[in-house]
Amino acid sequence: MILFAYGALLDIALLLKICPGSRTVGRARLLNHRLAFPHYSNSRGGGVSSIAPAPGHEVPGVLYEVPEAEVPALDAAERVPEGRLVRLRDLEAGLVRE
Repeated sequence: MILFAYGALLDIALLLKICPGSRTVGRARLLNHRLAFPHYSNSRGGGVSSIAPAPGHEVPGVLYEVPEAEVPALDAAERVPEGRLVRLRDLEAGLVRE
């Protein structure tokens, strides 16, 4: 799976703790979105990053290739079952590889 990472997952060391088979593909930008902090993390003592639609804005990030077998661990770490991370397949249209 190709992952567009922003926020904390820009730190490859953090991603490798969750998904040790991941590799960096390159830099990218997500067009027409902005960085947002809609959730509070007690363990981190601050906001948790997300993205939100925002015409004319962009979010810088990194593309990683994550082995399919490690995606469940990533989902758990990013709290996908709780709705904290939503996969939006149509985001690819706004993704620009650098």
